[in-house]
Amino acid sequence: RRARYQEIEFGTTGPNAPGTVDVVVLNPDLQIGTKTNGYTYAGAPQIAYIHPVGGLQTTSTAVTITGTGFQNGATVDIGGVACGSVSVPNPTTIQCIAGPSGAGPPVDVVVTNPDGQANTLAGGFTFFPGPTVSSVEPRTGQANATTAVTIRGTGFLNSPSAPTVQFGPAPTSLCTSLTFVDSTKLTCTTPVLGAMQVDVTVTNDMGGSGTIAGGFEYLAAPVID
Repeated sequence: RRARYQEIEFGTTGPNAPGTVDVVVLNPDLQIGTKTNGYTYAGAPQIAYIHPVGGLQTTSTAVTITGTGFQNGATVDIGGVACGSVSVPNPTTIQCIAGPSGAGPPVDVVVTNPDGQANTLAGGFTFFPGPTVSSVEPRTGQANATTAVTIRGTGFLNSPSAPTVQFGPAPTSLCTSLTFVDSTKLTCTTPVLGAMQVDVTVTNDMGGSGTIAGGFEYLAAPVID
C-alpha cells in the first residue's frame, strides 16, 4: 500500500536561537512523529564592514559587504537608495552597486533578509562630490626645474591616501612630495617639464577628478645674446 501523508498547518513558530531543530508532531492518541533537523531558525544578518567605504555622488560604485547571516534575496539600502544588482554568493558576502546619490557623508548601510530581519551599519558609507581645482599658486615656474606650489579647490580626499596631481597630458607627470592639508588645499612639487602651459588635474583615490585648464606655465629661461 502507498503511504499517505497529510500536510499540517502549524501557524507561527515561536522565538528560538538560530540553528536547526527537530519538528515533532503529537497526535491526540499520543503517537509521535519526528522530523530530525526539520526546521532552521535563521539568525539576523550582521554587517562587519563594507568596501570601499565611499564613492562619488555622480557615478555608481561596486561595493562588497562582509558579515554573516546573509540570505539569497537579501536587499541592501545605502543612504536611502536601494543598492542595485545585488548578489549573495555566500552567507558572508553581498555584492551590489551603490549610487549614484546626492546624499552627503556619512550614510547608513542596511541589509534586509527575505524573512524581514535586518542589520544596519551606521554611517558605513560616504557619497563624495568630485574634486574641483580653482587655483595653482604660483601660476608659473622655470622650465626644466621644480617649483613648490599650493593647489586650492574643493572635494580633495585623504582616505585611504592623498589624491594625485598631474601636470600636463602625460600620466607620469605627477606632482611629488604631495601633502594633503585639508579638503580645499594641497601642496606639492611640480614635475620637471619643458617650456609650456599645462592643465593641472587632481584625482581622488576613490575616483573623480577636477582640472584647471592652463593652470600652470613653465617659463623658458631668458636668452642673452
